[in-house]
Amino acid sequence: MIEAIRYFHASSLMELEQAMVQQIADGWQPFGAMVVDSSLGGWDFYQPMIKGSATTLPSNMAPVTDSLGYPLYGSDGTTDQAVSVSAVVQAGKADRFKLPASAAVVKNGDTVQVRNSAGANGKGSTSVVTAGSVVTGINLAATIAPVANGTVLASLPVTNNAILAIGTANRQVTVNVANGVITGLTIV
Repeated sequence: MIEAIRYFHASSLMELEQAMVQQIADGWQPFGAMVVDSSLGGWDFYQPMIKGSATTLPSNMAPVTDSLGYPLYGSDGTTDQAVSVSAVVQAGKADRFKLPASAAVVKNGDTVQVRNSAGANGKGSTSVVTAGSVVTGINLAATIAPVANGTVLASLPVTNNAILAIGTANRQVTVNVANGVITGLTIV
Protein backbone atom coordinates (compact mmCIF):
# COMPACT_ATOMS: atom_id res chain seq x y z
CA MET A 1 0.00 0.00 0.00
CA ILE A 2 1.19 3.52 -0.79
CA GLU A 3 1.75 5.22 2.57
CA ALA A 4 3.03 8.59 1.37
CA ILE A 5 3.75 10.43 -1.88
CA ARG A 6 6.01 13.40 -2.46
CA TYR A 7 7.82 15.09 -5.31
CA PHE A 8 11.55 15.60 -5.09
CA HIS A 9 12.93 18.65 -6.94
CA ALA A 10 16.50 19.23 -8.12
CA SER A 11 18.21 21.77 -10.37
CA SER A 12 20.33 19.20 -12.19
CA LEU A 13 20.18 15.51 -13.03
CA MET A 14 23.37 14.90 -11.02
CA GLU A 15 21.84 16.59 -7.94
CA LEU A 16 18.69 14.46 -8.34
CA GLU A 17 20.68 11.21 -8.66
CA GLN A 18 22.82 12.00 -5.61
CA ALA A 19 19.82 12.92 -3.47
CA MET A 20 17.86 9.83 -4.53
CA VAL A 21 20.48 7.57 -2.92
CA GLN A 22 19.57 9.01 0.50
CA GLN A 23 15.83 9.01 -0.33
CA ILE A 24 15.96 5.28 -1.17
CA ALA A 25 17.94 4.59 2.01
CA ASP A 26 15.13 6.37 3.94
CA GLY A 27 12.52 4.01 2.46
CA TRP A 28 11.37 6.08 -0.49
CA GLN A 29 11.27 4.68 -4.02
CA PRO A 30 10.82 6.32 -7.44
CA PHE A 31 7.25 6.19 -8.72
CA GLY A 32 6.33 6.94 -12.32
CA ALA A 33 8.30 9.01 -14.79
CA MET A 34 10.69 11.83 -13.96
CA VAL A 35 9.51 15.23 -15.21
CA VAL A 36 12.02 17.62 -16.77
CA ASP A 37 10.82 21.21 -17.01
CA SER A 38 12.49 24.24 -18.59
CA SER A 39 13.13 27.11 -16.20
CA LEU A 40 14.90 30.45 -16.37
CA GLY A 41 18.55 29.74 -17.08
CA GLY A 42 18.30 25.95 -16.83
CA TRP A 43 16.17 22.93 -16.10
CA ASP A 44 14.12 21.64 -13.19
CA PHE A 45 13.95 17.91 -12.45
CA TYR A 46 11.00 16.41 -10.54
CA GLN A 47 10.77 12.80 -9.41
CA PRO A 48 7.65 11.39 -7.73
CA MET A 49 8.66 9.28 -4.71
CA ILE A 50 6.51 6.93 -2.64
CA LYS A 51 6.77 5.01 0.59
CA GLY A 52 5.15 1.59 0.50
CA SER A 53 4.05 -0.59 -2.39
CA ALA A 54 3.16 1.00 -5.70
CA THR A 55 0.51 -1.63 -6.46
CA THR A 56 -1.99 -1.01 -3.65
CA LEU A 57 -3.67 2.26 -2.74
CA PRO A 58 -4.62 3.03 0.88
CA SER A 59 -8.17 2.05 1.86
CA ASN A 60 -9.32 5.69 1.75
CA MET A 61 -8.09 6.26 -1.84
CA ALA A 62 -9.39 5.04 -5.22
CA PRO A 63 -8.65 5.78 -8.87
CA VAL A 64 -11.11 8.13 -10.57
CA THR A 65 -11.77 7.75 -14.29
CA ASP A 66 -12.55 10.78 -16.49
CA SER A 67 -16.22 10.96 -17.59
CA LEU A 68 -17.19 7.86 -15.60
CA GLY A 69 -20.52 8.23 -13.78
CA TYR A 70 -20.58 8.02 -9.98
CA PRO A 71 -23.81 7.87 -7.91
CA LEU A 72 -24.60 10.98 -5.89
CA TYR A 73 -25.65 10.50 -2.26
CA GLY A 74 -27.02 12.90 0.35
CA SER A 75 -24.96 14.22 3.24
CA ASP A 76 -25.86 11.17 5.34
CA GLY A 77 -24.05 8.97 2.79
CA THR A 78 -26.99 6.57 2.49
CA THR A 79 -29.73 8.52 0.69
CA ASP A 80 -29.30 7.81 -3.03
CA GLN A 81 -30.23 10.96 -4.95
CA ALA A 82 -30.90 8.89 -8.14
CA VAL A 83 -28.40 11.06 -10.03
CA SER A 84 -24.97 10.19 -11.40
CA VAL A 85 -22.20 12.77 -11.51
CA SER A 86 -19.38 12.58 -14.07
CA ALA A 87 -15.77 12.97 -13.02
CA VAL A 88 -13.57 15.52 -14.79
CA VAL A 89 -9.92 14.46 -14.52
CA GLN A 90 -7.24 17.03 -15.41
CA ALA A 91 -3.49 16.86 -14.89
CA GLY A 92 -3.76 13.44 -13.24
CA LYS A 93 -6.25 14.42 -10.53
CA ALA A 94 -10.00 14.63 -10.05
CA ASP A 95 -10.66 18.29 -10.82
CA ARG A 96 -14.44 18.34 -10.28
CA PHE A 97 -17.66 16.39 -10.76
CA LYS A 98 -20.44 17.47 -13.15
CA LEU A 99 -24.19 17.00 -12.69
CA PRO A 100 -26.21 15.88 -15.72
CA ALA A 101 -27.99 18.65 -17.65
CA SER A 102 -31.34 17.56 -16.19
CA ALA A 103 -30.23 17.95 -12.53
CA ALA A 104 -29.47 20.94 -10.31
CA VAL A 105 -28.48 21.49 -6.70
CA VAL A 106 -31.10 23.14 -4.47
CA LYS A 107 -29.79 24.25 -1.08
CA ASN A 108 -31.88 25.05 1.99
CA GLY A 109 -33.18 28.60 1.72
CA ASP A 110 -32.58 28.91 -2.05
CA THR A 111 -35.13 31.04 -3.89
CA VAL A 112 -37.04 29.09 -6.55
CA GLN A 113 -39.99 30.01 -8.78
CA VAL A 114 -43.26 28.10 -8.33
CA ARG A 115 -45.28 28.09 -11.56
CA ASN A 116 -48.63 26.77 -12.71
CA SER A 117 -48.86 23.72 -15.01
CA ALA A 118 -48.47 25.92 -18.09
CA GLY A 119 -45.19 27.32 -16.74
CA ALA A 120 -46.61 30.80 -16.19
CA ASN A 121 -47.19 33.05 -13.19
CA GLY A 122 -43.91 32.42 -11.41
CA LYS A 123 -43.91 33.29 -7.72
CA GLY A 124 -40.81 33.52 -5.55
CA SER A 125 -40.56 30.81 -2.92
CA THR A 126 -37.97 29.29 -0.60
CA SER A 127 -36.79 25.67 -0.69
CA VAL A 128 -36.68 23.48 2.42
CA VAL A 129 -33.86 20.90 2.52
CA THR A 130 -33.31 18.56 5.48
CA ALA A 131 -29.93 17.67 6.97
CA GLY A 132 -30.26 14.36 5.09
CA SER A 133 -30.13 16.25 1.75
CA VAL A 134 -33.82 15.73 0.99
CA VAL A 135 -35.97 18.49 -0.50
CA THR A 136 -39.04 18.34 1.74
CA GLY A 137 -40.98 21.24 0.33
CA ILE A 138 -41.18 24.70 -1.12
CA ASN A 139 -42.37 27.43 1.27
CA LEU A 140 -44.53 29.97 -0.51
CA ALA A 141 -44.34 33.60 0.52
CA ALA A 142 -46.91 34.67 3.14
CA THR A 143 -48.75 36.66 0.45
CA ILE A 144 -49.32 33.59 -1.76
CA ALA A 145 -51.93 30.86 -1.13
CA PRO A 146 -52.29 27.70 -3.23
CA VAL A 147 -55.89 27.04 -4.30
CA ALA A 148 -56.99 23.99 -6.29
CA ASN A 149 -59.82 24.16 -8.83
CA GLY A 150 -63.10 23.35 -7.13
CA THR A 151 -61.90 24.25 -3.64
CA VAL A 152 -64.75 25.52 -1.46
CA LEU A 153 -63.66 28.30 0.86
CA ALA A 154 -66.03 28.25 3.81
CA SER A 155 -67.14 31.52 5.38
CA LEU A 156 -64.99 33.78 3.20
CA PRO A 157 -65.86 37.49 3.48
CA VAL A 158 -66.63 39.25 0.20
CA THR A 159 -66.48 43.03 0.07
CA ASN A 160 -68.89 44.50 -2.46
CA ASN A 161 -67.87 47.78 -4.05
CA ALA A 162 -70.82 47.77 -6.43
CA ILE A 163 -74.39 46.59 -6.43
CA LEU A 164 -74.49 42.84 -7.06
CA ALA A 165 -76.40 41.78 -10.13
CA ILE A 166 -79.06 39.19 -9.64
CA GLY A 167 -78.13 35.97 -11.43
CA THR A 168 -74.75 35.25 -12.99
CA ALA A 169 -72.38 38.13 -13.61
CA ASN A 170 -68.69 38.26 -14.40
CA ARG A 171 -66.80 40.56 -12.09
CA GLN A 172 -63.16 41.24 -11.30
CA VAL A 173 -62.15 40.35 -7.77
CA THR A 174 -59.07 41.08 -5.71
CA VAL A 175 -57.88 38.12 -3.66
CA ASN A 176 -56.67 38.99 -0.14
CA VAL A 177 -53.99 36.64 1.26
CA ALA A 178 -52.31 36.72 4.68
CA ASN A 179 -49.94 34.12 6.15
CA GLY A 180 -50.48 31.85 3.14
CA VAL A 181 -54.29 31.77 3.53
CA ILE A 182 -56.97 33.45 1.42
CA THR A 183 -58.69 35.81 3.86
CA GLY A 184 -61.15 37.54 1.58
CA LEU A 185 -62.27 38.65 -1.86
CA THR A 186 -63.01 42.21 -2.90
CA ILE A 187 -65.28 42.79 -5.89
CA VAL A 188 -63.72 45.52 -8.01
